[in-house]
Amino acid sequence: MIRRHLTILAAAAILGASASVLPATAAAQLPRVGIIDVYGLRKTTAAQVREALGIAVGDSLTAMSLLEVPARLADLPGVTSAAVDPVCCEDGKTMLYIGVMEEGAPTLELRARPTGTARVPNEVVQTGIAFAQAHTRAIMRGFAREDISQGHSLMADSAARMIQLRFVDLAAKYGDSLRAVLRTSDDPDHRALAAEVLAYAANKQSVVPDLVYAMRDPASDVRNNATRALALIAGYAQQNPALEITVPYEPFIDLLNSIAWTDRNKASLALMQLTEKREPALMTALRARAFDSIVDIAQWTNPGHSMAGILILGRLAGLPDAETYAMFERGEKAKIIAAARGR
Repeated sequence: MIRRHLTILAAAAILGASASVLPATAAAQLPRVGIIDVYGLRKTTAAQVREALGIAVGDSLTAMSLLEVPARLADLPGVTSAAVDPVCCEDGKTMLYIGVMEEGAPTLELRARPTGTARVPNEVVQTGIAFAQAHTRAIMRGFAREDISQGHSLMADSAARMIQLRFVDLAAKYGDSLRAVLRTSDDPDHRALAAEVLAYAANKQSVVPDLVYAMRDPASDVRNNATRALALIAGYAQQNPALEITVPYEPFIDLLNSIAWTDRNKASLALMQLTEKREPALMTALRARAFDSIVDIAQWTNPGHSMAGILILGRLAGLPDAETYAMFERGEKAKIIAAARGR
């Protein structure tokens, strides 16, 4: 029974990565708010943030109303910047993630915007558009399950899966062009698509350096696609040690301190894989450089989004994974956090 729970909950954590950040077009009407989670608070109180936010669970909202949120939060004493990410969906409702950056908090240094003119081939663009549409339809129907056993996503939704299978061929056909776009293009949409398709390369180790490079891209969508891909490759590497795939952990630790929800979400999923063997240097670095950020993630309401933080904290506490999962199922997040703090 415990092994079955391990499988189910681990799958929930990985599949939580397939939630979509909702479109930011000004006129877009978003599903009603079901969850509001705030992270990055050390001195500022949650009450201060919620008052400045002006949005409550159950509210209807548009992307235009969300565009006003970061400026309001940045006016709070001691707050330097803020971010808001509406994520789809929990029971058909929006999950609203509010990131706060306070004075003196660790920051994520990003690379300067590239200035090149490289673009992904039109065949890749059209396939990417088709997948984005199919993926959105699947997510809105609550049909987000996926197979990640090959080191990349293949969704259970048949329409989306067929397009993803085309990505495998496109990664082989246009690999060099995709690398050039990812590193040099001045168009963030093309860089993001290049990262997404490169992840389907048959030789996973060959694309790790390119995806790690993209983790410091100035555009959050590029970082999201690259980090998500590396999280899946890290899991694939754990399951297939004979392939000798190496995914470095340092970039993921840095992303845990990002203000962007997508950075924290995807980085935590990768680190859930990379901490499986509890390598002492990695565990020490996590505690020293990102412990509070991991606690933030563990406290998120959505189980699939919080599970990576919970599992990492359990490992920092020296708990067997089975015990951490059992405590999580009993609603004992606070005990896991306390155990990690007291280690």
